Amino acid sequence: SWVFDLKDEHDGLRYKARLAGGGHRQELHTWEECYSPGMDWTSSKLFFVMATEMGTAIIAFDIKQAYLFADIDGSIEIYIALPPGFKQPGMVGRLLRSLYGFKQSGRNFYKLMKCLLTEAGFRQHPYNPCVYVRGVSAPYTIVAVQVDDILVTGPDDDILQVQQLLHDRFGKDKIKIHAKTSQFM
Repeated sequence: SWVFDLKDEHDGLRYKARLAGGGHRQELHTWEECYSPGMDWTSSKLFFVMATEMGTAIIAFDIKQAYLFADIDGSIEIYIALPPGFKQPGMVGRLLRSLYGFKQSGRNFYKLMKCLLTEAGFRQHPYNPCVYVRGVSAPYTIVAVQVDDILVTGPDDDILQVQQLLHDRFGKDKIKIHAKTSQFM
């Protein structure tokens, strides 16, 4: 289904439309695994404490339309009705990428980020799968992923490397940077 929104931005109102899946209508065999880990409160507090102890900046990144970058498991076929106004009525579309509204989309994006960060040399934290660490002694580079929001702390050069990694994978226009972050929800 189409979701319409009116955004109040600094340069005026902007109309926004996006295609969202009807996850409530998904059949069970299309989403057997939908769990996507999130960063718990203790880990987020520890992240800020570690950054303070190391004296490193915290930079937040937001990936726009993040779920659309994540592939759907190839063994599962998901079909959707095409949006109103499509010229050939009765046709359906097969999804190759995740779509907002589907039960497994968060998990698919989590798997994409896990692969991206581990290939870049980060180790997944054993107790919180949303936290990734690189380095053997302080200052470490720590990346915390909460759905499509990413916190990074560490030496400035390492933060720039993570920023470049995100730009290379998702595109510069899809990454919103919140410099010098002091809060995270």
